[in-house]
Parts: sequence; C-alpha cells; structure tokens
Amino acid sequence: MALAHVEEDGTLWFVTERGSGKLGEIAHDYHVNVALQARMKFVSISGRATPVNDRAKLGEIWNESWKVWFPGASST
Repeated sequence: MALAHVEEDGTLWFVTERGSGKLGEIAHDYHVNVALQARMKFVSISGRATPVNDRAKLGEIWNESWKVWFPGASST
C-alpha cells in the first residue's frame, strides 16, 4: 500500500478497497505503525487508524495511476 496524501497536521491518507483485510485488522486494533523509505532515508510513525468513506476526499487525492489497482474506479 502506498501513501496517498499527507495533511499539514500530519494526517496520513491511504486508499484501499472496502473489503480489504486491512480494514478488518484496523477494526480489531486501530493502533498502527507506518514505515517509509526513500533511498537511504527511513521513518517509522505510530498512531491510530480510522477507516473513512468520503467520496469528496477521494476526489481530492485521487491519482489516475491507481486505476491499475482499482479497475473501473475514478475520483467521482
């Protein structure tokens, strides 16, 4: 899963399918750890995950290259 968007307040946005196992895991335990890497830079962030079903937000952050993983989907 790739990072979709970062808010100024540090909120991280990810996009996944509604039936994803990740959502089941978050429902069981909302404590998460996100690890990111870019060449020789690494960061590990812990926090809480909350599933959000917001079509307007999806429209804001949508990237057409995601159609590979979400065939038939669009930002609208």
